[in-house]
Amino acid sequence: MNWDDLKFFLYVHRHGNLSAAAKALDVNQTTVGRRIQQFEEENGERLFIRTRNHWSLTQAGKDLLPRVEEVEGQALYIEHFLNNSGQRQETLKITAVETLLSHLLIPAVSEFRSRHPHLELTLLGGNQNMDLDRLEADIALRMARPTCGQMVISKLEDIGFALYCHQKMPRPDLKSAFWVIYDHSLQSLPEMSWIAENHPDAKIGLRCQSAAMVQQALKTGPYIGILPCFMGDTQPDLKRLSGPYPLLRREIWLACHEDLFNTPKIQAAIAWIKGVFAENKQRITG
Repeated sequence: MNWDDLKFFLYVHRHGNLSAAAKALDVNQTTVGRRIQQFEEENGERLFIRTRNHWSLTQAGKDLLPRVEEVEGQALYIEHFLNNSGQRQETLKITAVETLLSHLLIPAVSEFRSRHPHLELTLLGGNQNMDLDRLEADIALRMARPTCGQMVISKLEDIGFALYCHQKMPRPDLKSAFWVIYDHSLQSLPEMSWIAENHPDAKIGLRCQSAAMVQQALKTGPYIGILPCFMGDTQPDLKRLSGPYPLLRREIWLACHEDLFNTPKIQAAIAWIKGVFAENKQRITG
């Protein structure tokens, strides 16, 4: 058995069929099917239930999965170590929602680079959580307390949110004004829950996929919407409608893989991130 066999097994499980797994692995579909069949024959177990459009794990496959994921984590850690050992320029990947990166970390990047010129910094923005166990990133800033994975975590701050509209817009009636909110894929966010609970009959004028888009809509259109205070309060084109105190707060947590926590580059990055949050505490908390 070798790591490639296990990787084919994982990719078919995660992508659900041969075609998608082949595309992700950059091989042809026939190769994936042949490798899975050989793997099953060598181990004397059928690992997948085949249907026309989807492959799902058998009970034997489900029993094998956590062991394969453990091996994957070890392999990725070794690869990460070998890629960085002996290099003058180490890589450091930080993932977070784009607003945290663009409004808080990016303005402070030059300071970090001047202190740590040997570190090549990559900032990965998006709404999907990257897998720290698979070392897709070195450090993650999460908008909720992480509950699984081999991670060391620490709370950074509570982010305040408020209701905003354009500065020149007359104070709107919240029942008749048009709201700009997130799209249905982000329905579970606390901001969306707050609107549903407090303004269930809100008139929806626009749906967006990010806070940056909500901010831009508020700056250019006759809408009301919720933003993090560090985004809304710093925009001269916007005014706060919900009073001096945030209408809701969300926790922001820092996480990294436990095997990387004590490495110099991780400690340097954590100190920098905590310093950025401390310097911007008033803006962040609202």
